[in-house]
Amino acid sequence: MRTTKNAGILFLIITIVYILGIFTIFKLNMNGIQLSTYLLLLVSQGFIVIPGLIFLLVTKSNPIRLIPYRKIKISNLLLVVLITYLMIPLMSTISMISQFFVKDVASKAIGSLMDGPFLLNFLFIAVSPAIFEEFIFRGIMFHTMRKASIKYAALISSIMFGLVHLNFNQFCYTVFMGVFFALLIEATGSIYSSMTAHLIINGNSVILLTVINLIIKKANELGLSTDLFSKQSGQSLQFHDGLSTIQILISVGVWILISIGTAVLAGVVFIVLCKRCNRWEHVKSIWKEEKKEKIVTFPLIFGVCICILFMFFREFII
Repeated sequence: MRTTKNAGILFLIITIVYILGIFTIFKLNMNGIQLSTYLLLLVSQGFIVIPGLIFLLVTKSNPIRLIPYRKIKISNLLLVVLITYLMIPLMSTISMISQFFVKDVASKAIGSLMDGPFLLNFLFIAVSPAIFEEFIFRGIMFHTMRKASIKYAALISSIMFGLVHLNFNQFCYTVFMGVFFALLIEATGSIYSSMTAHLIINGNSVILLTVINLIIKKANELGLSTDLFSKQSGQSLQFHDGLSTIQILISVGVWILISIGTAVLAGVVFIVLCKRCNRWEHVKSIWKEEKKEKIVTFPLIFGVCICILFMFFREFII
């Protein structure tokens, strides 16, 4: 069996397990059995990781050989951190624009945890996904398809990564994130770079909402209005709620300009990172390579269709 077909099968299995898991949790809630948010986050990671581990056993794949765990110099890791922070405005802009058309599910979910301990929030929202999601999507899936074509493997594994979040808002920016993470791996030759970037992006959201929560509490103590901050603290409100059309256009326009500027700077630093890791020629060759094997398979297409149907149902029907 082709290795690329294996990746499609794994994605299909993860999709089915994840959706069945969601329906099971919904059924438990209907019967009065409420799981804590932290337990739900842990279980959702299990829906992804357990099929991945079974996949490695069945295909007899060695994760140490399949996934690059090369050490990264501290100086290069700091460049990864810098690049990631420079890319955050672009990801935020993509998310912002998507909110004109779909709900912002992620902010509501993260906001529901903000009264909990910061370290616990950081562990479940930032650390856990950075390790487990990167292990599955950039580790197993990307590297399973990588021999066929690096650029197509990066794109398709990123689409899988976006779809498994099962909502349109996160899909819009997580696909971009996935490609960014894959390029970091190619630039450094190590999955530790994508894990670091993933940790920073998710951790940044936790820190930002924690700070906003503290401001709200302090403002309440002083008797000040907290309406503006409350809209940012995880409630089911879009960023443009309460704004006039001109304010929305100006806000989006400013963010687009900022994101373009920071993305250009990120590109410059990325080239520096590639050269410091002696992988600039390799990264340039990615765009010229020929596809050696078919990557889009029936299991992959089937899994994509299931995800899209579920996302559509979740967004527009329930």
